[in-house]
This record gives sequence, structure tokens and C-alpha cells, in this order.
Amino acid sequence: RLSPSLPLALAWLAMDSPALHLDETTLSIGDIRIPLQPGGRMQLRFHGPTGTYTSIPLADLAAALNARAMGQPCPLDSTIFMNSVVLFGYAAPALYDLKPTPYSPSCPGVEVLATAVDNILNGSPLSILSAFNVMLVALAVSMLSAYLLGFSGKILLGAALAVLPPAIFALLSVIIFRNGLWIATALPIISALLTILAGGLFLFGSENRRKREVRSAFSQYLSPEVVSQVIEHPEMLVLGGTDRVMTSFFSDIRGFTGISEQISPTELVSILNMYLTRMTDLILATGGTVDKFEGDAIIAFWGAPIEFEDHASRACSTALACQKAHAPLNRELTRKGFPELVTRIGLSTGHMVVGNMGSSSRFDYTIMGSTVNLGSRLEGANKVYGTSIMVPASTAESAGDRFVFRELDTVRVIGQKTPVTVYELICHIEDSTPELEELLRTYAEALVCYRKRDFIGAAELFESLEDDPPSSTMARRCRIFQNSTEPEDDGSPLVYDLTSK
Repeated sequence: RLSPSLPLALAWLAMDSPALHLDETTLSIGDIRIPLQPGGRMQLRFHGPTGTYTSIPLADLAAALNARAMGQPCPLDSTIFMNSVVLFGYAAPALYDLKPTPYSPSCPGVEVLATAVDNILNGSPLSILSAFNVMLVALAVSMLSAYLLGFSGKILLGAALAVLPPAIFALLSVIIFRNGLWIATALPIISALLTILAGGLFLFGSENRRKREVRSAFSQYLSPEVVSQVIEHPEMLVLGGTDRVMTSFFSDIRGFTGISEQISPTELVSILNMYLTRMTDLILATGGTVDKFEGDAIIAFWGAPIEFEDHASRACSTALACQKAHAPLNRELTRKGFPELVTRIGLSTGHMVVGNMGSSSRFDYTIMGSTVNLGSRLEGANKVYGTSIMVPASTAESAGDRFVFRELDTVRVIGQKTPVTVYELICHIEDSTPELEELLRTYAEALVCYRKRDFIGAAELFESLEDDPPSSTMARRCRIFQNSTEPEDDGSPLVYDLTSK
């Protein structure tokens, strides 16, 4: 049959023997409810180290009794025994009644019994959260850590955030423990830390895999330095398309169809690879992005995925470098028996959409917009004026004063209704010569006469500039207008409509 333990019997007697009721989880003593663990055990709540409860050596008690019996003053205050439960027990280490407690490695066993009596009398033993509930807590803490680990997208910051749930849980468990509920902290904290470790390894592997994918995808049309910046700062890369002010680049080899008919396909591929490699290296060296190759044509841009304030200047410098690179390239081609190459380039600066565009299974990082189309049209407009690099006013203004530009004309390209003033990019400012400056002044005077519809005066000035293809083009146009087809002077600016791409 059931019988009470010593602490329970003492507490029951101290409470004047109230009714007892026992079930699987609770012992009721009168109005006090004692939570029980499996096997009818009670989890003690210790209140301090050895000496927390009043302790009187038996020798002192015997001396006090002898003094009273002999009518002498009692050396012990007897009131400490009033309304108290008194336990007798051993305290000497040699008697082997020392027990470890949360506060002391060796506490007299009688004080452990006193703690049990105290817990029962005051209804203050600890409740222990069940193993099932501890597992639920561990799951919740681990899931929260896992969520925070991947919340920021950065491993180090995510790890710092992920440590917060187990740390907060540890703090709360102490507070809850002081209020009578003991939650086994090891499982939730260890599971959270293992989750952080496993999640960190997974994210680290995923990050490396993502970096390899980005590097593989972008290394085809970005310089290694720019690819590294994109990998370290992926927020710079907005997928799906975004509007930016950038500069586009279009180049094409003059008469490439005729060249391709003169040589074998193998030789053609060899020439193209050599040419495209040289031009691509120059574009990437200034932070440009190679959009695509279309046969002998190169499409590129500056300003994405890395934003540059000087994108127009970078594009102009690259265009000049590409033209300058033709001299050594053509010497090499001539030495191998191949024809020389002449490239036309068109630039355009303004708003355009850039991003990954295409289908969900195949897409390209490319640019779109009317500004992009203008750059393509200006590349073709070089044929009309005999120039090598043509840009709109927006590019000339954005590039700054580092370059020498010549204002050529105001034209309307195919597919666009708005006229645009076009310029020829000639050289860097430090490469200018007095002869070039004189040519530009004369051309500017002729252009003023042309726009005033003084075609005779304009033609004479243009014709005075020998061996200058744009001047020859404008002189021929002035003579045509002078003789028969002079445009009507309706007060609007003189705009020339281009009829070919």
C-alpha cells in the first residue's frame, strides 16, 4: 500500500493531518496541490546553499537543556522552535550524509529533507514541462532560428539573428524557473544551435553555388572586376528589367558581306574571333557590358549592372580605343593575307530598360528602348556622312569636355519621329591639333549657313574642306537643294530624313 515519505509525513502532521488525495500527476494536501513527476516524485525547489535553514548543533541544545535544569540562564533562544518543524540529522562529513544540490556540491541530507518539507508546506515545488512539450519548444526555437538565418540573405548577419531565439529562450527559461516551472533547456538550445550550424553550411554551399552560377552567366559579357562586384553585392542586379540612364554601343564592320564572299568560312571565323576578342577586351576593360554579338556586330552598354556616373565618357573612350586598335589589327590581318577591317560605331545616351528578358527557361541580360534603337540607327548613319563614330547630343553633353566632337547635322532616323542633333566623336581633347580646330570652325560656319538655307554659301564653305567626308556629303546636299529641291522655308529647323538604317 502507499505510505508517505518522511517529508510528506512531517508536513502532513504540521498541517494538522488534512485530507490527502493522490492521482497520477498531483498530490492534494488540503488546499495545497503538489505536482508530481512519474513514480510519484516531487521536484524540489532549492532556495539557497548550505545554511539556508536554521541549523543548531546538538551539543548546543544539550548545553541549553543542562543550563535550564540547573537553573542557570539558557544560552539558546528557545523561541526559534515555536511553530516550527524540527529535523534531526547528521552534518559531519565522516557520517556520509552529504548530498549535492544546485547550490552546494555537499549539503547535509537533513537540509535536503527540510527543503522538501518547506516545498510541501508552501506548495512551492517545481513543475517540470513534459518531454513532449519540450520537443515542441525545441521545434519552435529551431524553426525561428532557421527563419532568421535566411531572413537577411547574408550568412553572417543571418547567423547573428539566428542566435537570438535560443538566447532569448535561455533568458526566459530562467525567469520561468524562478516562477516555478522548469523547462529542460538543453534540447531546445542544442537543437537551435545544430539548426544554425546545418543551415549555415547549407546557405554557405548555396551561396557558393549561386556565385558560381552568376560568375558563369555574367563572365561572358562582363569584366572579371564587375562580375566580382555583382557577386559580392547582388542587390546591384535587378532581375526583370529596370529603367536607368545609360549609354549604348553599336558597332559594325563596313562591307562585311563583301569580305565574307572573298574568303573561306574557316578564314572568316578566324578573322571574326580575332576582331571580336580585341573589341570585347576594350569594352570590358572600361566596365562595359557586352550584350550580344550579331555576326560582325557588337552591342554593348555602360551603366548596368554596376552604375557609373561617367557611363557616356567610358563609352566614348572605348569607341576611340576600338578605332585606334584597328591599325595593329589590320597590320596583322594584312600580314596573314586577309582584307583590312573598318568599323562604324554608334553611341546613344538616355533612359533605357535593362535586365534579364526572355522566357522563364532562356533569357538574356539586355537593353531595350527608343534610346537603344537610336544608337543602332546612328551606327548606320555613319555611312551617309563618311564618319566612324556618331553620337547624339545627349552623349556629347554627358561625356564632358574630355573629347572633341563635331556637330554634323540634325536628322530624323528611321522609326523615330523626333529629330536629333548628331555629332561626330573625333578624338580626346589632348589629341586635338590646330588644323583640326580650324576644320571644325569652318564646318560650324558652313552648318550655320546651311541651317539659314544659304545653300550657296554653305556649299562653298563645305567644299573648301578637302578630304573631309562629312563636308563632301553636306556640300553635295547643298548643291542639290540649290539647284532644284530646296526645302520649303516654313520657319521650322532644317531636318534631314535618313532613308536607310
